[in-house]
Amino acid sequence: MNYIKQTPPKKNSKKFFLALLATFLLATTVVGIVVGVVSRRNSDDNANSNSPPSHAIIKSACSSTLYPELCFSTITSEPSSVTNKVSTHKDVILLSLNISTGTVERNYFTIKKLINQKGRSKREKVALHDCLETIDESLDELKKAIDELKDYPTSKKSLFQHADDLKTLLSSAITNQETCLDGFSHDEACKRTRKNVEGGQVHVERLCSNALAMVKNLTDTDMANDEKNKMMVGSNNRKLKEEGEIKWPEWISTADRRLLQSSTITPNVVVAADGSGNYRTVSAAVAAAPENSAKRYVIRIKAGVYKENVDVPKKKTNIMFLGDGRSNTIITASKNVADGSTTFNSATVGTVDFIFGNSAVVLQNCDIHARRPDPGQKNMLTAQGRTDPNQNTAGWFEWDGNFALNTLFYGEYQNTGPGASTSGRVKWKGYKVITSATEAQTYTPRNFIAGSGWLGSTGFPFSLDL
Repeated sequence: MNYIKQTPPKKNSKKFFLALLATFLLATTVVGIVVGVVSRRNSDDNANSNSPPSHAIIKSACSSTLYPELCFSTITSEPSSVTNKVSTHKDVILLSLNISTGTVERNYFTIKKLINQKGRSKREKVALHDCLETIDESLDELKKAIDELKDYPTSKKSLFQHADDLKTLLSSAITNQETCLDGFSHDEACKRTRKNVEGGQVHVERLCSNALAMVKNLTDTDMANDEKNKMMVGSNNRKLKEEGEIKWPEWISTADRRLLQSSTITPNVVVAADGSGNYRTVSAAVAAAPENSAKRYVIRIKAGVYKENVDVPKKKTNIMFLGDGRSNTIITASKNVADGSTTFNSATVGTVDFIFGNSAVVLQNCDIHARRPDPGQKNMLTAQGRTDPNQNTAGWFEWDGNFALNTLFYGEYQNTGPGASTSGRVKWKGYKVITSATEAQTYTPRNFIAGSGWLGSTGFPFSLDL
């Protein structure tokens, strides 16, 4: 009789059992993952549903900034008793400005400690003192921006004036942080000190950048809506006065208008290098001027050469210098980086970047004389210092490789004279020969610096258009 062994089926049953176990474990794992995902999703949904309504408003306002995550996290980290009161984008901006102000104040005390540390070089101390001054300026600008925004909108100012004032204040605050850091770029000791300062300055710069972006978004929206409303009601109000009239800026008082229109101005004090006036130096006259004056204080500076660095502290308000002409009254000094000064602290006349800064500027009917540069150098007539695309601030040589060559804008329109041919110009994406008068009009004093609103009050010759 033949017997057939039955052991293989037993082995198969073990495999079958293992297969079932594996399937069960896999199913359990899948279910666990699904449950985990659903659980996580539910917890996120619950977190969102539990977030106060103000968080949605804050997130919406922060979405227009260059650093939205920083914007949202900084504001929402404030106590709920503060953030829960937020109901508009304006509230978000005010809270952002208050946070920025507190951060600037902390930076001030950090730098004070650094100044008092032993072993600082002269240049380091000068640069740190520059930072204290620019921080102080930033605090003033932020506080003024807060006051300006609290009054926004008001019938005392147009929406455009409000927007421009706010953007100017915040643009200046941003620039101040860069100015502080610029003082630490001359030697290794300065660069080491910069590392202790940079984090706080960059943080403030980004906070101010976020506030600026939110201000721009708010005011742009309001101005667009205002234009629509005017079109709907058919407003025929003149935006500007006739060409022959003078439109004075709001900040020029009636007394100042009379002063500027007068052919003879009586000074409060006279400076004369020969001793025939009240003071021999301009600095002495400034030091004697009243602080926080609400009235114009006129300092007449007679013909002569005054070798001094004239510093007008911010508390010396409403000071007016009246000279005997640019070729007769000359103020000159020789502070320079090589001798331990910083650019911020020196009245600089040079051959490289001597028209430099973070401003919107129009130069008309100017003679610019550039001497032959030293070997290996190039003359830069202009250099833009803008660091943020939302700033209301507005050369032809690469700064660092291909950096910014596609995002910059350089335009030429109807240039004449030697060197006017554009055939040998750079081939950068940002360079353009402007052929349209309409496009060129954008960069005239009327449009680029809102010149029709204030240039007439200066007494300087100018042309508003092409």
